[in-house]
Amino acid sequence: MDGLTLAAEIRKSGALPLIMLTLAWYRSMVKTGVKFAAYLTKPIKPSQLYDTLNRGFGRTIPHRSKI
Repeated sequence: MDGLTLAAEIRKSGALPLIMLTLAWYRSMVKTGVKFAAYLTKPIKPSQLYDTLNRGFGRTIPHRSKI
């Protein structure tokens, strides 16, 4: 089973937010009926993943101070 098929199966079972991690060129080629909460383009920065996961689960993200 590939990732898109797995996403479709997960989507059938509930309202879990799905986040696709993909290459930029692959995202433009993929046409899927699966609704994703977000798309992240590889390579992914840890801060991007953290922020996206928090938003996906409805958490507010505290402002980070830049030092």
